[in-house]
Amino acid sequence: MPVDTRLHITVREAVSRKIAGEADCLISAASSEPEQHGSTTVKIRGCRLWSPEDPFLYEVEVQSPADNFSTRFGMRSFRLDPATGHAVLNGKPYFMRGTNVTLLRFFEDPLRGDKPWNEEWVRLLYKKFRDMHWNSFRLCIGFAPELWYQIADEEGLLIQDEYPIWWGVSTRINAEVLAVEFREWMKERWNHPSVVIWDAANETYSPETGKAIRQVRALDYSNRPWNNGWGEPVDEGDADECHPYHFIFGPNQPFRMPDLGQDPGSKEGLLIAQPFVEEKLLRNNPVIINEYGGLWLNRDGSTTTLSKEPFDYLLDPTATVTQRRLLYARNMAAITEFFRAHRQVAAVLHFCGLGYSRPDGQTSDEWIDVEKLIWDPDFYKYVRDAFAPVGLMLDVWEDELPAGKNREFPVIIFNDLEKPWKGNVRFRLSSGEKTIFEKTVPAKVAGYGTAKIAFASDIPGQAADYQAEVTLSYTPTGTVHSLRNFAVLTPQQHEIRRNLAQGRPVKASTILVKDNTSSRAEFSVDGDRSSSWKSGDGNPQWLAVDLGEKQTISRVELSWDWGVSAKSFLIQVSADGEIWDTVKSVKEEILRTETLRFNATETRWIRLFFTGKDKGEGYALYEFAVYH
Repeated sequence: MPVDTRLHITVREAVSRKIAGEADCLISAASSEPEQHGSTTVKIRGCRLWSPEDPFLYEVEVQSPADNFSTRFGMRSFRLDPATGHAVLNGKPYFMRGTNVTLLRFFEDPLRGDKPWNEEWVRLLYKKFRDMHWNSFRLCIGFAPELWYQIADEEGLLIQDEYPIWWGVSTRINAEVLAVEFREWMKERWNHPSVVIWDAANETYSPETGKAIRQVRALDYSNRPWNNGWGEPVDEGDADECHPYHFIFGPNQPFRMPDLGQDPGSKEGLLIAQPFVEEKLLRNNPVIINEYGGLWLNRDGSTTTLSKEPFDYLLDPTATVTQRRLLYARNMAAITEFFRAHRQVAAVLHFCGLGYSRPDGQTSDEWIDVEKLIWDPDFYKYVRDAFAPVGLMLDVWEDELPAGKNREFPVIIFNDLEKPWKGNVRFRLSSGEKTIFEKTVPAKVAGYGTAKIAFASDIPGQAADYQAEVTLSYTPTGTVHSLRNFAVLTPQQHEIRRNLAQGRPVKASTILVKDNTSSRAEFSVDGDRSSSWKSGDGNPQWLAVDLGEKQTISRVELSWDWGVSAKSFLIQVSADGEIWDTVKSVKEEILRTETLRFNATETRWIRLFFTGKDKGEGYALYEFAVYH
């Protein structure tokens, strides 16, 4: 005959083993269900909340007359606030700074060995994360062993735990089946205080994932927020995912760092290369930047399959490893500062802190020695400062400044901490080892706030390369820097950089008109890389620019619309726009951006003449730039 069961529950501090609370729970035998359930409340004396800054853990033990069970947990609350767009941990604003771990990619890495199951190595990895001023990371493209979550509880890292779905726009997902999988996943993870966000999918859109979330959300007594991949957030406190890969996707290609100066940190600016952008702009859910940038380098300094094209554009294809590493680190630091200073997002998560490194890989991590976990020195030097809890951004993006002009250098200081910060901000303008101008002023910023100051300096008259640097001293994590480089050019250097085609008269064989909107030829020379000329379909097609007078030219830069580029075309020149000579023949498809060089030629007209098939879609060119 079934009988009632009395359970005794004991809560202890995990390290000291000190008892913090006790209670009994009666499980009734009256239910006909195969499993009986009961609940009780245990009052914890002097309750200490868990956070990355104080990862305090408890252990609960449940004893019956015949058995016992124990597990660890932490006392904490976590939510995403739609009003501010920020995370709230234990009732206070919390700015998530961190990275990604793509563990299934690391499983493919030739140097993986037993590292994912080696407690000492995983713990060192987390300590390296914390040293980068990271308090969070996303586990994407596959789950980690249970060990990873246990150590995250102990070391103090917030985890966005992602279910391993990565299918783009998918019709293969079934909500009922997925909900069963979600339930099992949640049961394995929900006692971990480190797990603060459930993530239904990576870069996937399906209405079924949202349906599955609705079925299982109530199972989580902590009511963690959800991320629904590319899909619409289910509730107002759920996350909207953003992957602003400036350098490899989006209309403004090729992306240049000065482009950031055109965007004040708006949501529109964050949604570069995001599908369903119009729908996202209508939503007010907190935004999490899970991935950004796109300038990956393998551990040996070589480019990945996705980053080769932007590196070949930003640097000469013969650039050294040292040059590539420095460019990557400085650009990633500046973009990180940009996202953090404008306070538009709940989390800024770099991609990625651990992945694979191989010649045919799409991405990579930042280690030069994955065995000993040694960061690339430039990445550590510059990007670490960009993630400092009290940090700053030099809000200057131009790579060329006019000689002799007085210029203002705006600075934004941001504070992730509750305690206000005050101290000195130093501005320094230098060329090489020579300091040209230096000034230090006092500044202060409120807890969780931002502050703006500005320095004014004359731009030197001498043509040279210069560096502007602002520095915060005596922050809670030490000295923090933000740097920008710019050049003062001679008239001859400025002329070499000038796009001779911009704003000039242009003709095209055809112009696509769709929905009463014309993709005019002049869009290819308007200097706006968000507008483009689109041709009709069929061949031949051509685009010709009148430079106005004879110019000596030796290179063109073509920025194609993604997926609508040319496979075969000629670069031709003409003195009168009627008789054409070919100076360059291209017979391989250009994906997005290419700089094409040819022997210096004097001409007034220049033309692209398309000789290959256009795939039935015509051609689409964002920008046709011509240089001496």
